[in-house]
Amino acid sequence: MRKFALAVALLATFMIAAPQSAFAATCSGSTCQGKDPQAAGCSADAYNLTEMTFNQDRMEMRYSPSCGAVWTRCTTGNISTVNNDAAIIMYSLSSDAYIGKYTVMCSNSAKGNVRWTPMAKFSGQYLRTCGKNQLLYGGPDNSGDWRGDSNASCTGRH
Repeated sequence: MRKFALAVALLATFMIAAPQSAFAATCSGSTCQGKDPQAAGCSADAYNLTEMTFNQDRMEMRYSPSCGAVWTRCTTGNISTVNNDAAIIMYSLSSDAYIGKYTVMCSNSAKGNVRWTPMAKFSGQYLRTCGKNQLLYGGPDNSGDWRGDSNASCTGRH
């Protein structure tokens, strides 16, 4: 009887001490498309695939293995009167054609502010993280592809 009680006590201790995910992901791959990475639980295991600095703002392409999705995270580098957009831009693997993008305005109200785009699936397309200066074109840029735009800067393909 003592061995049984000891076994139950050890099992209970193990179950209580076992690490558990604080927030399980609610999407995977194409079902993550357009969703908020924080709300979907995808940021928990995310890491940077690439990053760049654009007008003092840090822009990172984040990847979540559990969700199979990417997004761009922007951290404000300096308080200024200039707003920058950050984007995750999607292109066709087969034709190099522009598919679409998700953008977010990097806040310039306080150094260290963090914002992020909605997610894009990581398979079946290639992606770029880009930054673009709003002052030069008068507001958020939701027009097509930023390739070749002198007001924008992008990372390489991923």
